[in-house]
Amino acid sequence: MLKERFIEFKKIHFEAASRKTRSDNTWDIQKSWIIKGLAILGVLQYKNKIISAVFINKYKNNCYYQVGATLPDYIRMRGVGQLLQWMVIEYLIQIKASYYEIGWNWYGNFTQEIADDKMLAI
Repeated sequence: MLKERFIEFKKIHFEAASRKTRSDNTWDIQKSWIIKGLAILGVLQYKNKIISAVFINKYKNNCYYQVGATLPDYIRMRGVGQLLQWMVIEYLIQIKASYYEIGWNWYGNFTQEIADDKMLAI
């Protein structure tokens, strides 16, 4: 199942970026990290189709968001990325991860009321 889900993740990433952004070797390295327990692949399915995925590195008991992608047809579906992050957090709680770094918020006090569609998608 991992092989198929990872292939879907790679396809989603290519489609979201509209191009190949890096070498196949880096994808192989990421897949090997998942197999070795050094990373997690989170996927979100909608109507039996994987529409979004995230790759998270693990070091000791800490986890670090690295990359994610959503199919362009679903990018405007509000909350897709947030839902997937929530599901990842629930999983990390189950495995007793002590820390999850998702990155910096460069937009302090940024609310949906003033956000345009592009910012909401990010």
